[in-house]
Amino acid sequence: MNVRNRTTQPALWFLSTALLLGCAASLVSLAVAEDSVLLTGTIMNSSKEKVAGVSVSVKELGKTITTSVFTDEQGNYYFPPTLAPGKYRLWAQIEGYSTAHAEITLHSRLQREDLLLTKFPDFLKQFTGQEYLSALPEDTPQHRRMKDIFFNNCTGCHEVSYILQNRFDEKGWESVINLMSTMVNGGGNYGGPDQPPFPMINYYKKELSTYLAEMRGPHNSPMQVKPHPGPTGEAAMTVVTEYDVPVADGNAYSATDRSAINDGSDWSLGTPSRMNGVGGVHDTQMDRTGNLWFTYAQPSFARSLGVIDAKTGELTNIKVPGIHDMASFTHGLAIGHDGHLWFTAAGVGSVDGGVGSLGEIDPNTHKFQIYAPPMGMSGVTLSVDEDAKGNIWGSTAAGALRFDPKTKQFTEFKSVTPISEEGTGESYGVTGDSEGNGWWAQMFIDRVDKGDVQSGKSQELKMPPRHALAEDALTDQDRKLMALSGVFMSDFSGWYSQGPRRMGADKSGDSIWVCNYWGNNLARVDIHTLKATLYPYPKNYGAIYDAVVDSHHNVWVNLFNGDAVAKFGPSTQRWTEYPLPTRGVETRHVAISEVHGTPEVVLSEFRVGKLAVMHFRSKSDLQALKTEVQQVELRAQR
Repeated sequence: MNVRNRTTQPALWFLSTALLLGCAASLVSLAVAEDSVLLTGTIMNSSKEKVAGVSVSVKELGKTITTSVFTDEQGNYYFPPTLAPGKYRLWAQIEGYSTAHAEITLHSRLQREDLLLTKFPDFLKQFTGQEYLSALPEDTPQHRRMKDIFFNNCTGCHEVSYILQNRFDEKGWESVINLMSTMVNGGGNYGGPDQPPFPMINYYKKELSTYLAEMRGPHNSPMQVKPHPGPTGEAAMTVVTEYDVPVADGNAYSATDRSAINDGSDWSLGTPSRMNGVGGVHDTQMDRTGNLWFTYAQPSFARSLGVIDAKTGELTNIKVPGIHDMASFTHGLAIGHDGHLWFTAAGVGSVDGGVGSLGEIDPNTHKFQIYAPPMGMSGVTLSVDEDAKGNIWGSTAAGALRFDPKTKQFTEFKSVTPISEEGTGESYGVTGDSEGNGWWAQMFIDRVDKGDVQSGKSQELKMPPRHALAEDALTDQDRKLMALSGVFMSDFSGWYSQGPRRMGADKSGDSIWVCNYWGNNLARVDIHTLKATLYPYPKNYGAIYDAVVDSHHNVWVNLFNGDAVAKFGPSTQRWTEYPLPTRGVETRHVAISEVHGTPEVVLSEFRVGKLAVMHFRSKSDLQALKTEVQQVELRAQR
């Protein structure tokens, strides 16, 4: 991958370069269209049975773009006719089978490549976090209690599949828990030997070690596991394009060759570690030209933001200068009605100890502006969004800020309940609604607040408690700890926590949609009455994380534990889940783009260092490809 680093450039240079690149891109796209290869084939198992729902991926050697599709109910796959001639890696996988690999050379108009799958005995490594959690038994009161304790304390900040793919004895699990108990805020940063352990994890350490050794120890486990089938119907019609994002700063942990590391593309290797040096892409948006922008939530000297050319995969790093020559740390990213991108920026222009500014960047010129809240206001923290009136909302530790791009003025709205007996109320997700009001989620105290612009005041609603799996098994000491949970809570769930995490508004409707992370449901909140209606996700433990609403009022969410995205139709109350071709992606943001005429899902794959775009094909699209294959084969026989 060719990586460029850029801070600012003259506008004239950008204009001339853009014109030249635009002309070149048009010529290239025409050439590819004329010479492209239609790649198809059949996936069978060792019994010569055709297998439906198989993920089939192709990647040109030496390039950074992977395209994936799924086999239909007859075991056939059809790539869109956009692949250029060249040498490629082709692989196919589904749970229960080893990954089938081939190196191929595409050269003809139509090319057929069949692959054979063989049984894979260690298929548990291929599981998603949702599948691991669902397999933990609930047959006894103690199993239910320990499953709740594990779920509440160990699933807030990373994919649970990374934990449960391992097997340790009791002593080994205790060592893991000792390490996790001294992580700073559960965020993955080691606090050092003098860091006091978190009381909740420390209290349950012995019980958790015994439980995990029973479930994932050296002996037979009571977990009920079996391979899961692949997608069918509408869920199997997608085309997913993934773009590799290299580490921002070269170091001992970064690999220049993606094939040398586990980046989730081969499920048989299990969920990747974040120590491979490629993680960090957080929020993602597609700009009006179809290119992909992302924030970078890792320390770096070179990258605050990145943009990837969707045609070539070329990456440009953009550095917003921060403290000590570091790049400013970024997290939230939104796209405005004028195409400008808005982001949260730490370590630059802030009055709150290096945290808390709002950034704006023009995707055409790459010129950015930083807006720091005035002295006395809270700093911007994690999330950002535009309301339907064109104002920008950013989350803060105490509520939310509204920024007027015309007047360059901030207005602060504070949470009604900044702290409660359940924990601290720092806001995470934020959105702006159709009437120009702002909303934010207080994940650890189960509240959602509204900033009413007309009155200048804040209102709140409290989510109803979720059902504790261990309700019949809680001890007196469990209940005492529950009463003290406000002292302990930070990236951990209470027995009844819903965990409203991130959210999205219907910009032309009267609803906002809130993702209840631990509650595994999507909440529709009426923007006038503040009444919440909860819609459970059909699969337990999916960990619904973020929401966005398309122009047809459909709600899209990413499943943190599920390696998938899902669509919810409010009119039908129907869910459709669309799996991703990579395992352990740990998606933390979902966006929708309709630049190309129909909705496309845009995702950041945080753990594996990739961006993904999911395109949706119809039955008629696939039928047209099948017809074209038949016609080309008939002509070849004449």
